[in-house]
Amino acid sequence: SKTFPAAEYSVLVRTKEQADAITSTYPSVTTIIGDISSQDIVTAAANAADIVIDIAGDNESGIQNILSGLASKPDKGTLIHVSGITCLLDPSSLNLGHAAPRIYNDSDDKAEILSFESTREHATLDQSILRAPEELGVNTIILSSCQIMGNGSGSWKKDSFGHGYVKTVLGRGKGFVVEQGENVWSWCSVRDVASAIVFVLDKIITGSSDIEYGQDGYYFVQTGEVSFREQAQAVATKLQQLGVLDSDAIDELSVPQATEIHP
Repeated sequence: SKTFPAAEYSVLVRTKEQADAITSTYPSVTTIIGDISSQDIVTAAANAADIVIDIAGDNESGIQNILSGLASKPDKGTLIHVSGITCLLDPSSLNLGHAAPRIYNDSDDKAEILSFESTREHATLDQSILRAPEELGVNTIILSSCQIMGNGSGSWKKDSFGHGYVKTVLGRGKGFVVEQGENVWSWCSVRDVASAIVFVLDKIITGSSDIEYGQDGYYFVQTGEVSFREQAQAVATKLQQLGVLDSDAIDELSVPQATEIHP
């Protein structure tokens, strides 16, 4: 609201408690209570919007509800969908704990990324979203986020992806990597994901030619990159400094051992 003070905002939440938490902090925001799979509610809300930001993950029925609502508008509308880079992992050839031989680029490798088979996470839904301009007349953009780190500033959900590993380490009392921990995963802070959304919103609202849609509207969101070993060591060292781990040593676990901890 600070960046776009003239805009009107509506948010979809599941409960009245969540709606109250939003409006107590942001009184000018309209809350809509429902689930993203609630066809009538979501279709109507999307139809009333110029731009929809979807951060609900791979919910196919929800995406179709949003696209249907936007497509039924006389001037259509725009969808910004936050996805993820795990589509780059080929489940048939995972070399867990070791460095990947390939680094993907969201420009040079876009055609390949958008033709991945359905066995890859996000792939099918991402591709259907980016076909929407041709099939429905709805402009679509995908922000493909890397591993998300940091504490959120929302009204109730604070945890990002990185918290899961920390909780697992605390549960077993010692840090760990899988195999050698040489695998590198690009990362972004939760604030940088928010900044990316605001950046794209500005391009859409101002009609900038700098942003592309549909098959060309696929963008990685990255702050930096870190190996699993570097990340694990930093976590273990910090937790030892906080007095909750006896040692900052880390174990090298086999894939079966790691799978027992977290399937």
